[in-house]
Amino acid sequence: MISLANYLVDELGAVSYFDLVMLLCNGTLALVIFCYLLFGKTARNRFYVLLGLLARYALAALYAVIAARTFFGWYLTPVEPSEVIVNLAMCCAVVLCRGDIGLLMRTLRQVREREQEAQF
Repeated sequence: MISLANYLVDELGAVSYFDLVMLLCNGTLALVIFCYLLFGKTARNRFYVLLGLLARYALAALYAVIAARTFFGWYLTPVEPSEVIVNLAMCCAVVLCRGDIGLLMRTLRQVREREQEAQF
């Protein structure tokens, strides 16, 4: 009888067990990011609402494709650990801003403006 790990390695196209763990982590992170972006709150009556919504739905589409490719076995393996780290950082940012990418964009814009003011 084939164990579940061996079955998943074969079905998802992983190279090794470590690659399977990285692949499942990457897919799960992409799924969490997608859900937060799709079902998160949106700030209303803001100047940059449209730009934030466009960025939000573009990122949601991107992470939906990553999650689908991972769980259907179409993801190119081996998975680089740097991909998982970047997706973990993105997941933390999306969870902290509760899916409102516009909030993240405004925060980064304010930080950049303060840095420019400090230079002068």
